Amino acid sequence: MLRIALSTGLCLSAAASALAQDKPSFKELIGSGYEIKDVSFVPTDALKPMGYPPDTGAAVLVTLQKGASSAVCGFNASNWSNQAAASLEGTSQCDVYNK
Repeated sequence: MLRIALSTGLCLSAAASALAQDKPSFKELIGSGYEIKDVSFVPTDALKPMGYPPDTGAAVLVTLQKGASSAVCGFNASNWSNQAAASLEGTSQCDVYNK
């Protein structure tokens, strides 16, 4: 029984790791031909009802498109406005749909 639980845990960890690695950065998406279609500001007050901690800063959601594929990238508003390289090149902020 313990062996099955450990095997299941390892498989889930590997799957979660693989999913996290599949997320491209904003920079990679732009470099591969995606175009910015929309930029939405999400104020701190709108994040609170969604369960985010009260100290969470405002966010920016950037919608990109390339043909039938779309992507949404989320950033801290100050990182987006400052165009912080570490944030734009990070690999956990973008979800791609219909690759």
